[in-house]
Amino acid sequence: MSVPLPPLPNDFAQIAPADNAAGEPSPAAWAVPVCSDARDQAVAGLPEPLADLARRLATAPEFDAKPGSVLLSPPADTNDTADAPRVMLIGLGPTTTLDAASVRIAGAAMGRAANEAKLAGVRLAAGPEALAQRVADWPTALAEGAGLGRFRYAAYAGAGRNAEQPDADTAPLVLQGEVAQTPAIAQGLARAQAVNTARFLAACPPNAANPQTLADWAQRHAAPDGLKVQVLDEHDLAKHNLQGLLSVGRAGSAPPRLVILDYPGQDPEADPVCLVGKGVTFDTGGYSLKTRDGMAGMKYDKCGATAVLGLMPHLKPLGVTRRVIGLAALAENMVDSAAYRPDDILTLSNGVTVEITNTDAEGRLCLADALAYACQTYTPAAVVDLATLTGGVVVALGPHHAGLWCNNAQLREQLRNAADTSGEALWELPLTSDHRAMMSGQHADLVNSAPGRACHATQGAAFLSHFVGPGAATDYPASVPWAHLDIAGTAHTDAKPPVFEKGPTGFGVRLLIDYLLQTA
Repeated sequence: MSVPLPPLPNDFAQIAPADNAAGEPSPAAWAVPVCSDARDQAVAGLPEPLADLARRLATAPEFDAKPGSVLLSPPADTNDTADAPRVMLIGLGPTTTLDAASVRIAGAAMGRAANEAKLAGVRLAAGPEALAQRVADWPTALAEGAGLGRFRYAAYAGAGRNAEQPDADTAPLVLQGEVAQTPAIAQGLARAQAVNTARFLAACPPNAANPQTLADWAQRHAAPDGLKVQVLDEHDLAKHNLQGLLSVGRAGSAPPRLVILDYPGQDPEADPVCLVGKGVTFDTGGYSLKTRDGMAGMKYDKCGATAVLGLMPHLKPLGVTRRVIGLAALAENMVDSAAYRPDDILTLSNGVTVEITNTDAEGRLCLADALAYACQTYTPAAVVDLATLTGGVVVALGPHHAGLWCNNAQLREQLRNAADTSGEALWELPLTSDHRAMMSGQHADLVNSAPGRACHATQGAAFLSHFVGPGAATDYPASVPWAHLDIAGTAHTDAKPPVFEKGPTGFGVRLLIDYLLQTA
């Protein structure tokens, strides 16, 4: 039985300009970036007597100024200064290692500390000279980190919840800066909000987030932002012969959906970049049933699609100018008498036949249909797909890198550059004609899973390569520039990295933002 999809919370952070003469309230605290080897520069731009307080705090033994360290002065305790701003020192580490990642970590720590102290507003101090010299867009990175660090999934907080637990949704943070910094801060918060939207949708449980409710969400939240939203239901999928997506979702509690979001950019007639996300809202493995432990956390099998759904409504405020098509292939892989089986043979929309050897290799069937549909319906300038596709990529790369397979040198370089600037790391793995041959079938053109575990992560990419553009079924590389990102190891975390909390990371959103901005 399904329950309603919880509403998207308010912004986890807001923005205000820094013109107090226009009636803007004074901040509750000044955030002061501090380098461990340049503590004397911590007071730059601070008004007295806060500058004197910052000097004393910056040399306090309990503040090591490492990335992520925070020291917040106590509230003023006299009636005369009860409303005076507090000082929050945020560590950046030594100037020699300053980069966007360390600033992002500092921003996340700042956001969490502001949340825990229930601060209504924080204003950025100028910071040390080395900060602007080494990280030109540091206000963007700091604001992005603040928004990411404040994320809390509290949609199901009930009667057992600690009333004192901070709640970012009910106490949004107003982040101020100098007037010249305001656009950069706004960009950082917009980036964080896109990621947090993806994280929120990914965290929603499978009894609430199913193909139908996610499609409904896209229509409600994306359409008002200038996107054209189209949802293909099971009848439309049958009309277009999207048999992979239909078969995987046939036994689901809600039927499969293909959500298509068209962002026009500055030229709605231009060849688009197509972003395709795998959205298996829960994966039992089908008749190739997962183990009990293997089924835990399978709500995160939709993280490729939630990355696309989270990103698309934010393209305009992020300043993306090129046309982008987002496709989210949504299905629930369950078991009943209608479920697809091992030994079934499917004919997908580009005419390629597939023998099912493993119903737990379902994501590539959903993606194959969405990729073929994108290439048949549009004339893509490039196609990038994201999917929690294989356990093999987790074994190969762990939680720190997503796997990258790419058939085009220019697209490969663009994505590598975006990985460097966003901090979302990629590692390229090979895809050759030998790998494609591994997926050849005996009774059909392909099998959806080759025998054994050899090249397990590459098997998925090799299968998908048959569905990207005309001629892809027999020739590789195809004429359409294409990249496959296997995010199975990076889409969620059981640890608590410096920027994120345990749970979904929204991996791929920041990477795609930088890719789209850098290639406009």
